[in-house]
Amino acid sequence: MATNTVRRRRLGIALREHRRSAKVSMEDAAEVISVHKTTISRMERGQAATKPLFVQALLEHYKVDGLEASALVELAKEASRPGWWRAYAGVVDERHLDHIALESEASRISTWEPVLIPALLQTEEYARAVLERAGVESLTHTQIDRRVQARAERQARLHSDDPPALFAMFDEGALKRPVGGKEVRSGQLAHLLELAEMPNITIQLIPTSAGAHAGVTGSVTLLDYASDEDPPVAFLETVGGDLYLDEPGELKVCRAVFDALRSDALSRDETVQQIAQLAAESELG
Repeated sequence: MATNTVRRRRLGIALREHRRSAKVSMEDAAEVISVHKTTISRMERGQAATKPLFVQALLEHYKVDGLEASALVELAKEASRPGWWRAYAGVVDERHLDHIALESEASRISTWEPVLIPALLQTEEYARAVLERAGVESLTHTQIDRRVQARAERQARLHSDDPPALFAMFDEGALKRPVGGKEVRSGQLAHLLELAEMPNITIQLIPTSAGAHAGVTGSVTLLDYASDEDPPVAFLETVGGDLYLDEPGELKVCRAVFDALRSDALSRDETVQQIAQLAAESELG
């Protein structure tokens, strides 16, 4: 699912709508292209590659033609072209590649991390320190290098001509956690202060004084898109990999978590003041 996932989702939604309008069952659609009905389900959810010839055959069966059919066949061709993230297949988990693929076209990224600095805000040194110690997976130096490179490519979009809006929240304790040692921590604090000045980035801390809050169960990322054709999606980070959520009820819960976290968070300016204070203390200490 990790190749131009946004386009696959868009194509899948259109195929599902046309199938339902034509009152064709999944079983009948599957017979048209000689696949199992579960393949039709995965195609409509954007979770499987959809060959242009399959799209053409299905649209003919659904009585869809003209410009609409031509546009969807072209979309299938675009969706088959690999994105930059495919270069990291084999060193990055496939489900995380899905996350990267969807993130790459999001217009708004909302992310919450309860323990660490969010990945999109990490310095190379901090990211390397995390990858060397986090999780139960034993990574080689080459694998760590490749994952750090992938993270840097994700971050580059924040500095592009058309960057997404990033709303990043994390626990105050992440700033005090000595990941990588004093120099790495000092560099990370300085980096956060630089990022906080960017107009497309909002950083907010959940203070320790907030006590138990809506985000204690784990990290979550919510991706929104500029086009109404592309519905939002969320990811929960688990020990088994990223968990993909796209059902309306699931997304409603995720938005409620972010709303609750914002009500507990320090303001943007208060967050900058707190980071600056810790950075100054780090220099003195």
